[in-house]
Amino acid sequence: MTIDDPIFDQVLKTKLYPPRVPGQLVRRERLLERLRRDRRCHLVLVSAPPGYGKSLTMLQWLQETDEPYAWLSADEYDDRFDTFLIYLIAAITTAVPVSWADNTLSVLQQARLPAAEKVADVFLQDVQSLPAKVRLVIDDYHALANMDIHRFMSRVLQYCPANFCLVLITRADPPLTLSRMRGLGEVLEIRGADLRFSPQEAADLLEEIVGSPMEPELAATLSESAEGWPVGLRLAAMSLREGVDHEVLLRRYANGGPRLVTDYLLSEVLDNLPNEQRLLLLRTAVVDRFCAPLVDVLTEQSLPGSSGKECLDSMWGANFFLIALDDQGAWYRYHHLFRQLLEQQLWRVFSPAAIRGMHAAAAAWFEANGYIEDAIIHAIEAGDSLAAARIVEAHAHRVIDQEQWRILEQWIHLLPADVRRRPALLLVEVILNQIRYRIGSLPALLDEAEEGLRAGQHNYTPAQSTAWQGVINAYRATAFLPRHGSEEALHYARLAKQQVDPANLYVYSLAEFWELYALHQAGHSAEALRHAQAHLMRLSSHIDLRTNRFMMLRCGVYFAEAQIPDLLKAAEAYFAMTGRAGHRLGQGWSRFFLGWAYYQAHELDKAEALFEQLWATRQEAHMR
Repeated sequence: MTIDDPIFDQVLKTKLYPPRVPGQLVRRERLLERLRRDRRCHLVLVSAPPGYGKSLTMLQWLQETDEPYAWLSADEYDDRFDTFLIYLIAAITTAVPVSWADNTLSVLQQARLPAAEKVADVFLQDVQSLPAKVRLVIDDYHALANMDIHRFMSRVLQYCPANFCLVLITRADPPLTLSRMRGLGEVLEIRGADLRFSPQEAADLLEEIVGSPMEPELAATLSESAEGWPVGLRLAAMSLREGVDHEVLLRRYANGGPRLVTDYLLSEVLDNLPNEQRLLLLRTAVVDRFCAPLVDVLTEQSLPGSSGKECLDSMWGANFFLIALDDQGAWYRYHHLFRQLLEQQLWRVFSPAAIRGMHAAAAAWFEANGYIEDAIIHAIEAGDSLAAARIVEAHAHRVIDQEQWRILEQWIHLLPADVRRRPALLLVEVILNQIRYRIGSLPALLDEAEEGLRAGQHNYTPAQSTAWQGVINAYRATAFLPRHGSEEALHYARLAKQQVDPANLYVYSLAEFWELYALHQAGHSAEALRHAQAHLMRLSSHIDLRTNRFMMLRCGVYFAEAQIPDLLKAAEAYFAMTGRAGHRLGQGWSRFFLGWAYYQAHELDKAEALFEQLWATRQEAHMR
């Protein structure tokens, strides 16, 4: 397993890499020595307000060890428990690219996640199989508010194996149960007081940024006035580099204290820039991370003759609170405090309509480059929830075909309530509810979606309306809706096959399945089996949703007709195929059919073994 596996396709890779260490960096030997001494700790809790250099200090420590480490930069969009889990697995996989999380990934395929503590137990079993000790850093842990996440993390820490260490970087203490670990000395806590620069560290930082020796008195006074606050010292150094009078700077520190002059100093940094460069900074503040092509889009060539890459290289060289998110220097973000100021300035300089336009441009770029979640977020920030809904609709089939339905749930979760009643989004809800076997909700959702399509008030093209009507008909054909007989089901299934794009594999193969099942129900079982066998002959070398459903159909018909020898043969083939392909849902059905065939053939030991396996994996099998 590697980070390039399809299961991680929708993971934002820039969240999985630590910030690149800038050239102007003071080594924190006091803290590093403390971290070296406490190697047995299972948790390093780094809790301090913004601007204390939490992330870079941890990065210094991690980079001097020979043990693998993983990094996850959390944000508020990771606050769904399942989203957090997939990012956690992805982060560890970057450090240890082996197949290690099969059990946890199986849990993520379940229609309903078990309790957080149960998931943690499965995760810990997988962690114990890691070939080396791993340190996992979760940066900005304060962005996570979901109590399922905190219960999961508390359980992981309670039973943390020797080959795993967690580093939580946060602005506030997390709601985790740590009393037992503190009592056993398994927690190393680093706080704001520990992260403050000593007078010597402050002098080294000032000299490094200013580029010339500092007067000892000035360095000592700034260090004392800033109370060792790293970002305050860095801002003071940048002001000195730009030629601010020493006495004026010291007076402001003395009169207001470091926190109260932060906005002034940041504003001063901006005010000393050429207008074009200031506009570049403001425009790029609308996104939380950016790369050169995105800078080109956002700046609208506000720096004539300069490409986005040249702008980024210049900003990095000038130390503009820029944090590199990968070793290649492709993706960057601003320091959180600096971005907050830029956003404040942005609203003073640009009109709301102009800012919405920047978000719209970002949304279009993100969608075109495959960053769908970012595209949805920025479409909403642009005030265009309809565009956000259309982005979800445009990519829904692809995600479902890849069986990444939890990602689709995350996208729906981002949308405002006012657009979730669009017909296509109601049908996305139908698909998700059917996966979770919430069958009672389907008729009303299908009726509402069909009524919406007929009303023609949602600006779908004729082709789009036809395709979404095909989804309605595919679900009208299912045995989940017993309001009609086999002839009506056959009618709906054949209509759906004409309307749904065969490339949309999940829904199209559903229509195929129910077409043949309706033939069987109408008394034409031989014809249904003949069609299924013909399809399987054509698909013999390609195992996908269609193959799975045709195999399942054969077993279902033999089961209903009580043709035990045929069922046994078909179920054995189905079981072997799903095992090779790793189709957990299909494996559940194949165990059921094969176990039933053995039972009817009085091979009770084999039947019992299969039913025990089915019961043990019941969370992965169909909700029925």
